[in-house]
Amino acid sequence: MVCLELDGVRMKALLEQRRREHEGLPRERGFDWRTIGRGGVIFAFLVLMQERLAGAYGSRAGDEMLAAYEAAREVGARTELIDKDSGAFFREWMGSLSVGERVRLLLSVAWGAFASRKRVERDLEQFYRDEDAFLRELAEQFPDTKRALIDERNEHMARGIEGAHRSAPVVVAVVGEGHLAGIRAELLKAGQPVDGIRIISLRELQEPASAPAGPAGAPPSNAEFQVTFRPGPDPPPEPPPTPPSAPPGPPSSGP
Repeated sequence: MVCLELDGVRMKALLEQRRREHEGLPRERGFDWRTIGRGGVIFAFLVLMQERLAGAYGSRAGDEMLAAYEAAREVGARTELIDKDSGAFFREWMGSLSVGERVRLLLSVAWGAFASRKRVERDLEQFYRDEDAFLRELAEQFPDTKRALIDERNEHMARGIEGAHRSAPVVVAVVGEGHLAGIRAELLKAGQPVDGIRIISLRELQEPASAPAGPAGAPPSNAEFQVTFRPGPDPPPEPPPTPPSAPPGPPSSGP
């Protein structure tokens, strides 16, 4: 089983963009921020920031999730979408913010959306050097955002991985680096043995010569990780993979 840090809406949007790409059609505008409601401007800047960051490294937001989905199909693995519903999550997140934090967040993401690649790399290097300190700073400056964006989603995705493990002996979860430690902690709290979880960084799997160097000499990456449960006895047969289905809706690019 391959678990992806996506919900049905985002998966549907990524597959549609890939289809248009293969057919030589122009990329669609993903959403109209005015339809998002409260926090729509913040959402717009978040999407812009993610797209600019991915573009700076020669990729597009969501490419790593599509690669994981396609790899799963190639080896006959099933896929499971383990992130929160993006629409409901965004409404809950915006509704939980104080006025002060909403203003600070808007200013921060607006600045980040137009930050230079040099500044982005400096921030990434700081994150890689001390992830705990980075998350503590986030919690101090944006406590409600850190809880909604990181902590609650860690719990949700860990439950999804646990559920997948009940029906598959081997689970590979592809998630963003900022969720790695939290999801691992949640899995351990749920009773998974320490030696039953392996962590692999995609940066470790890439050939150094495959692309220009990223922060601190590391090859560029969207910093995705895999959390893999060790195989159990007598794995059950797996049905052919089927693409995920989801109701139509505006695509979202979560961190």
